[in-house]
Amino acid sequence: MDQNFSHIMVQSINVLGREHGKIYLSSADTSDTDIKYILSLAGEYRVNPFVIVNNYQPVSGKCYNYSGSNPKNLIAALDKAIAAGGHHLLCCSAQKAKSKWGTQALEQRFKQKFPHLRILRIDSHSVLDPKHPAFECIAHLNEILTQYDLVIASPSLETGVSIDIKGHFSSVWGIFQGVQPVDSVRQMLARLRETVDRHIWVSQYGMGTVGNGSTSMGGLLRSQDVATQANIALLSAADNDDYSFIDQNFQPESLQTWGKRGAVINVEMRRYQEFVLKGLAADGYTIIDADDFDPDETKEVVKEVKAASKELYSGQCQGVSDSDDVSDAELKKLQEKRVKTEEERYQQRKGELSRRYEVEVTPELVEKDDDGWYPQLRLHYYLTVGRQFLASRDSKRAKAQAEAGENAIWKPDFNKGQMLSSVLLLEKLNLLQMLKPGEQLRGSDERMQEFKAITLQHRYLIKNYLNVTISEKLTPVAIAQKLLDKIDLRLSYVGRLGPKGKRECVYKFVPADDGRNVIFKQWLNRELVSVTSNIDLKTPITDTTSLPIIEDMEGQENRTIRSSQFAIRNYENSEIQAPKFIDEKNKTCSINIQASNFNQEEITANCELEIANCCGSWWQQVRSYAAGFMERLESGVDAVNEFLSTLSSDERWGVMVAFEEAQPTMFGQLVAAAPDWVEWMG
Repeated sequence: MDQNFSHIMVQSINVLGREHGKIYLSSADTSDTDIKYILSLAGEYRVNPFVIVNNYQPVSGKCYNYSGSNPKNLIAALDKAIAAGGHHLLCCSAQKAKSKWGTQALEQRFKQKFPHLRILRIDSHSVLDPKHPAFECIAHLNEILTQYDLVIASPSLETGVSIDIKGHFSSVWGIFQGVQPVDSVRQMLARLRETVDRHIWVSQYGMGTVGNGSTSMGGLLRSQDVATQANIALLSAADNDDYSFIDQNFQPESLQTWGKRGAVINVEMRRYQEFVLKGLAADGYTIIDADDFDPDETKEVVKEVKAASKELYSGQCQGVSDSDDVSDAELKKLQEKRVKTEEERYQQRKGELSRRYEVEVTPELVEKDDDGWYPQLRLHYYLTVGRQFLASRDSKRAKAQAEAGENAIWKPDFNKGQMLSSVLLLEKLNLLQMLKPGEQLRGSDERMQEFKAITLQHRYLIKNYLNVTISEKLTPVAIAQKLLDKIDLRLSYVGRLGPKGKRECVYKFVPADDGRNVIFKQWLNRELVSVTSNIDLKTPITDTTSLPIIEDMEGQENRTIRSSQFAIRNYENSEIQAPKFIDEKNKTCSINIQASNFNQEEITANCELEIANCCGSWWQQVRSYAAGFMERLESGVDAVNEFLSTLSSDERWGVMVAFEEAQPTMFGQLVAAAPDWVEWMG
């Protein structure tokens, strides 16, 4: 749900004001929440809803559930089914080439293993590519699908289509990695109306959450309210402007519905597999645990899928890099174009990347961007060399959103667009103290212990603004690694040093040699030029771990830019009292801001931050992963690395912390056998 959807619904409700006005709504999973939301939008109009409920319960048949940390057992079973003959429908939750279990990588793998097989891939790219056999096939599925032995589909077939073919498909297979809501999994499996066996692999936990991850509507709404008030207060102080015109109470009924649905999704994501299986059982399926395949056979499956994904993805990255450059007008035309060939998609991607980073687009840059490099780099830039432009940047975004909404804002979108609170929080935590090249860091160091203490004190704010979970169980170094990951930096492992019996892990920071300094220089030049055309960048940017523009020493002058005046002026630094956030224990924690154009006054965000603490459940989940991790140690370093590759960065660090606590001797042996293990953390 977003602001555009809400506007559309309000416009539709206006139809009720006309004589004989009617609105028809349909949903595969209508709930009381949906009905109440629509009625709340009717406002002054008296509405007598007429609800038709379809209680028909089809005979759904058998559903085989495959275990494991990845779908290798399911793919091995599908291989045997293909070899035995018949036709099969494979539903995937991902489509990108880099996803080993997505539509593109699996299509490549099956083509190599079964060259004779007629395969059709249906995803958001293929259905809009005039050169692809799946082009605009959604409207003619029942005629087209009978021509193929294996159909691999993304969530493009999740809703709104009905496959009514009888006697063609032998079975339906599904790989669900936790990126779709639980209801979407059930709907996707039900696209084929015929009762044939279903085979599924479902991730134990979901990958994403709504808002701050709270499982209560109140927790979600309060966190958004706190963030909105704090962001507006920070903006008011930063550019000395009045933001009282912003309507923060835009469609409260829409926001409440967002909170209700978001809380449900967050609960389901924490126990994703459990809720999917319960939903399928409620739909009439008989759930059967499938047998595991021979480990050697499934190991070969993983190897083949990885090779196919790597080959396909490297080719796509190279294709983007080798594409022709496009002008601004050509890029805009491509962005507005719905139907595109693969070559046109590559051209559009290159045009967007070249303007985003303002450097040469290489295959390595394409891959980094796919890995989420841009938001990490942007946060690092505004934390360091671009700090002076942050208030102006946030102010422009806030005013643009308010203008688009006729002075009203949709809180979740507004908060996502603001960065000042995140930067101030990282400054309060003094994260950059870790980035002194060559200096050795130990978890027992006094300043590292102080660092852990302050992060635990502000862990609810860290979760709300940075979406990073901080737990008492984590070591100071593990906490630092999680926060440094937000700017794509990390501490490098040196070794276990110290006298016998008191050895501990030692780390140091090695500056990243990834080209970000060149990008930061380009960004800085762009922002300076946007303020005045008479400014030249005279000082080269060589080190982004310090603040070359904004000095943090008292008495020195701070060069800052007031975008409203389009000129550079000199102001004296002054440390002011910034917004005071109230944490979960009603302890006030203020954040000092180094900025010269703030008023000398205290801006207080009078909000209570009651965010559900999911640290306990997260740590319990990590411990279960750690048990699987230790089981794979007997199979060697490669098996351990493969297992970690299935987890998120946070989970990998958590597993290593749990492992070191439980088995310090074995941890030392692993470190000795794999000295580059820190690189596995990603």
